[in-house]
Amino acid sequence: MFGQAVHYRSLTLPGPWFMGWPLFVIGCLTASGGVQAWEDAEERTVRAMCRMGLSASAIEYVSARRRLVAEDPSAQAKWTMRLMECHAFAAWHSRSAAQPQWEQCQAVYDEFVSRDPDNARLPWLAWQQARCDLLQAQAAVAQYLAAPANALPREKALELVRRILTAVEGLEEDIRQRQPLAARQGIAGGQQAPAEQLRQLAVDAVLLRCEALLIRGQLYPSGSTDRIAAASDVEQQANDVLQRTTAEWESREPLQVAQAAARLELGQAAAAVQQLAALARNGQQREVRIRAATLAIAYLAAQGEVSRAQALLAILEQADAGPERLLAQMELSLAEAAATSGAAKQRLLSNLIEQAKHLGQRYGDYWRSRGEALLINSLPRDALPHDANLASELLIVEVRQLLAAGDELAAIQKLLNFSDHEAAQGRNAAALKLGSQAAALHQRREQWLAAADILEPLSLRFPDEQEAALLHQQAIVCVSQALRSQVTDAGLRQRYESLLQQQLTHWPDAVASYEAREWLASWLGGQNRHQELLAVLLAQASACDAASAALDVLLHWADVLLNLEQPVQQQTQLAAFAAALAEGQLQPVQNSAAILHLFVESLLRWSDPSASDKALTALARWQATSSPPTLQQMAVAIRVLHALRDESSWDKLPRLLESWEPLQLSLPAREGLAKACIEAIDEAPPAEHAARAQQLKLDQSWAAMLLDRPSPASQAAGYRLLAWLGQPSEALSGLDKLAQASSRQGGVVQLQLAHALADSGPQRVPDSSRIAKLLVANSPPGSQLNLAARWRLLKNQLLLGETEEARQAARLLLATQPLDSTLWQARFERLANDTSATPVGKPGRLKQSLPTP
Repeated sequence: MFGQAVHYRSLTLPGPWFMGWPLFVIGCLTASGGVQAWEDAEERTVRAMCRMGLSASAIEYVSARRRLVAEDPSAQAKWTMRLMECHAFAAWHSRSAAQPQWEQCQAVYDEFVSRDPDNARLPWLAWQQARCDLLQAQAAVAQYLAAPANALPREKALELVRRILTAVEGLEEDIRQRQPLAARQGIAGGQQAPAEQLRQLAVDAVLLRCEALLIRGQLYPSGSTDRIAAASDVEQQANDVLQRTTAEWESREPLQVAQAAARLELGQAAAAVQQLAALARNGQQREVRIRAATLAIAYLAAQGEVSRAQALLAILEQADAGPERLLAQMELSLAEAAATSGAAKQRLLSNLIEQAKHLGQRYGDYWRSRGEALLINSLPRDALPHDANLASELLIVEVRQLLAAGDELAAIQKLLNFSDHEAAQGRNAAALKLGSQAAALHQRREQWLAAADILEPLSLRFPDEQEAALLHQQAIVCVSQALRSQVTDAGLRQRYESLLQQQLTHWPDAVASYEAREWLASWLGGQNRHQELLAVLLAQASACDAASAALDVLLHWADVLLNLEQPVQQQTQLAAFAAALAEGQLQPVQNSAAILHLFVESLLRWSDPSASDKALTALARWQATSSPPTLQQMAVAIRVLHALRDESSWDKLPRLLESWEPLQLSLPAREGLAKACIEAIDEAPPAEHAARAQQLKLDQSWAAMLLDRPSPASQAAGYRLLAWLGQPSEALSGLDKLAQASSRQGGVVQLQLAHALADSGPQRVPDSSRIAKLLVANSPPGSQLNLAARWRLLKNQLLLGETEEARQAARLLLATQPLDSTLWQARFERLANDTSATPVGKPGRLKQSLPTP
């Protein structure tokens, strides 16, 4: 019974003003009768736009029309009323954006009054403002009836009703003061609107009061004193006006509808229904027919008189009553459901749920509230357990009701209870969905741990469900949010880490686990627990069923390992990877994993000739055509590195470099590859270093990449490359500063400085040797750094022409110090036994392998 009390007729400027409008226009503008047809078309357009939820477009249209009549005070008033109405319906359609629209109604009114305080149509503007308040009150009532536990909408509606009644009293007083002036000015016109129009507006004001009183009645229990008092007041005022007006007055029929609505509350149902049915069939105004029919249908359906109500439904269809017709159909469905049972009842109730959803989707939040109020107050609960979908849909309505009432904890508990019910029935996906909705409500309240307490056990209970991985990831997010304010909480930190590892263990292939893997890498990496991280990643890759997921994890493993820069730990993890390969643990990507292992091993370790031959033989058996581009480039990089490190293979480089596209590799892989290439180029004669870097396309961008990395060893390699690219002074200066500042990896940086000094010319070779001697003295014998520094000293002797001295030093080293590395053993033996003047890198062969300028 509420809602229809305010219909759309004010969009057609109700009352005497609209009926007299063509005469007024004709009198002022000498317009033809065609103006009336045009006004009707515009009214229909604006009304249709508002009903379809296109209020924003309607506002734009009406605002444009209003600007076009800026010089016509009466037309300005008319389009201002329409603009206020459009803002009101925009608020109806979207509850979330309603408040600014209601405020805009008042702002439009205030702006008009301040701009044109003497406009003869101000009483109609005041009536329109009260009507906007009436529409807002209706929206509040609908919201309250859909969620009776929330008293705020009820209080808002009562406040608005009081404001409307006060405004109507003020309007009536204003009309009484204007009527004598209007009567004296006569037909000739003047500063006042015609007296007859003011008289009709007074009737419209009574109608507005009746509508407000009917709304007030809806806010009290049926049969209560307050409700009966409101209905009695409506009937008395309607009777009084109807006795004083003739049948031709436009507002008679709306008043008769209001009178009948009041009589339904006063125990005069038979006469009221008869009156409503007559108005529904014979009313002159479309809105009157719609409202009379909906009121009669609602009453008859509630009484179980479905056939009589059904007969009136056709009137709504003929009148093209959109939301009113859908609401009436819902009332009839409820009446039919009450009279049926079994499958037929289930079908009716399912249709009812769909009708309610469609009502809100099609016509906005106000009508959604109307439909939900009908469901909440009328739907029989004993039908719910038999149909899971129906029960779920109604649950959503009930939860929305509790949320509107501000009782979020009750809403959460209802969702959890139904989640348990669905799980017991074997509907695991539904259980997960309901649980996630309950957790989302906790998250909205920033109750992060409460949300995680729901999501974690629920996802672990149904790990095979499609959404389980995502819900578990949300649990991780919740705990991380809680950690923000409790960073030192040891239990919370342990829970966060445990959740991350659970994610990778239970759902290694899931898309949702990708971020969890990144978070775990950041978490463990920030604590320098890189070896634990590498072990977790290797275990995750072993657990993956999908080859693409496993390869993605292994590529992450490689990046972490290359960033580690702790040789002993790197070799330990590389050995664990090799063991996993040997045991077949990486079966989905066994071949790809083997290439990845070869690539990382090639970057970290300069293999002796026999090991290099084995690697290239294994690579030759690998089919690269169907592999990802990253792996294909890794294979190319392996071949290029082995050729670069083997003087006898330098002539193969031009062909290998035809497929050289290292930018397809990850940043850590490019970083490691660049350092390995620079190390290999160092073994060529110094005069050829720049040409070799150019051949490998190691340009300024590569130098910038290395210099931008956090590792001092990488920055040192960047300065080496910078020198080969024509900036030797900047490179030496940068290396010198880096060597002084670096405590971490200081030996590696010092060695690179020694290399750079040797490259700078004979005059700097002694400085290079001085640094190399310090490194030999301060590093463990037989270590990589110790042997590399000794090798630098021998190469410096060769650069100074001290070939025999270098050969003797190599022999002495071989005789006095056992070498575990076959690579270093071979290097020193080659120098000790070589009779040439340049045993390290033959310039002639190098030049043959370089591109011709």
